[in-house]
Amino acid sequence: MKANFSGVIPAIVSPCDDDDRFLEEVFVEHIRRIYEAGVQGVYACGGTGDSLRMHVDERKRALELAIEASKPYDGVVVAHVGNRSTREAVELAEHAARAGAHAVASMPPFSTTALQVLQFYTSLAKATDLPLLVYHIPQITGIDTSVEEMLDLLDIPNVVGIKCSGNDLMFIKRIAMNRPETVLINGVDEKFVFGLLYGAQGGVGMWYSVFPRLFVEIYEAVTRRDIDHALVLQTLLVDLWQVALVDMRAAFEIVFELKGWKFHAFRRPHAAVNKSTRDILIKELPSRIDAIDRAVEQVGTT
Repeated sequence: MKANFSGVIPAIVSPCDDDDRFLEEVFVEHIRRIYEAGVQGVYACGGTGDSLRMHVDERKRALELAIEASKPYDGVVVAHVGNRSTREAVELAEHAARAGAHAVASMPPFSTTALQVLQFYTSLAKATDLPLLVYHIPQITGIDTSVEEMLDLLDIPNVVGIKCSGNDLMFIKRIAMNRPETVLINGVDEKFVFGLLYGAQGGVGMWYSVFPRLFVEIYEAVTRRDIDHALVLQTLLVDLWQVALVDMRAAFEIVFELKGWKFHAFRRPHAAVNKSTRDILIKELPSRIDAIDRAVEQVGTT
């Protein structure tokens, strides 16, 4: 199946237990739940999947499970292969191609120069024939790639697009204007509506895996140009997101917990949360979750 990046592609968690052991059955069940919400595919082993704290063999196994679980839904599977070294990223990309992924994506290694980023993506693109998505996420990588530098990356054979996770919406718009054929993926959950309006064809995000139907409804509302409704739904997420800012990882796990899923999304030491923070989140999150769930249910009955 040719990769289609339009629509909603949740970045899926790689659930683990208290000892950081990957929970395969929970992972597969989680993927099935997401697909039942109407998403177009899954994005495996990214930051939401806590990939940099997983063993390489665990990442390979997670991808294989995601590919198999996606087959009944004809879902697109994008394999994030980013790692601290080019060698391991290439190894993961080669495995993704053998396993049957539809595309690969990667953050560049942190704190590198423009030349080093160019060399990294050139090596990764040569490793397989799969379409490759490069990243723009300066707040995490420390690399604020300019539009001009990004156009150079798009000239690399097999590089088809960008996961745009920076906070500058004009970055998406300028790429769309300069290279209209580029696949543009919105990666900032709380700005999904605006990313789509500025030229993104779809989205990949962390909160999609908790509220997949919300993001499907937002995408469908924008597609039919019902922007007012899309913004109402987006605002519900932003309301929850503001509470989550106290500790985003902790909030993410607690929302899963409140919705009946008992696992860790993040491995130690990031699994730990202090009591005062947890108390705030346990108090403030339920009403926001209920508001989102009610809004989605209401859409389904109209």
